[in-house]
Amino acid sequence: MVAFILTAFYRAGGGESGGLLDLNPGLAFWTVLTFLTVLFILKKFAWTPILTALNEREKSIKDSLEAAENAKKDTQKLTEENRSIIAKANDEAQKIINSAREFSEELKKSETEALKAELEKEKTAAFAEIERKKQESIEAIKDQVAELSIQIAEKLIRKNLDKDAQKELISKSLNEIKSN
Repeated sequence: MVAFILTAFYRAGGGESGGLLDLNPGLAFWTVLTFLTVLFILKKFAWTPILTALNEREKSIKDSLEAAENAKKDTQKLTEENRSIIAKANDEAQKIINSAREFSEELKKSETEALKAELEKEKTAAFAEIERKKQESIEAIKDQVAELSIQIAEKLIRKNLDKDAQKELISKSLNEIKSN
């Protein structure tokens, strides 16, 4: 359009004088008028959509940066929470291990004490059995000694003693054996 106006103006005789550096007020007027018209048209129809697009783009970039910053903060927060959870899990695992060790030591100690008590009980029972067998053996030996004594005494004094005297002699012999 500007070219059409300038061409019409030039053909009408407004551009017959001079060269390139000549100042032509008519041409300057039409150039300014054309520029302002194009500027008005651009402002009316193109400038607002361009500014709107630029503002939307700026807002989109700003929102993206905020979202990235929020994501970064969330990531840092989650990382910190994960570290905290891992630390708690490690502490809990250490407590479980320590508890298991203590339980193992207590079990070992109680088993050892139970075994010692059982051995002591068996030892006491064995000593009691030995003592009982010893007494039985002593009684058996005394009975055998008494029997042998009676047999020997009978043979020696069979004709000299009566039954009452024999019993008295046996009792004395047994009492002497018991006291020894």
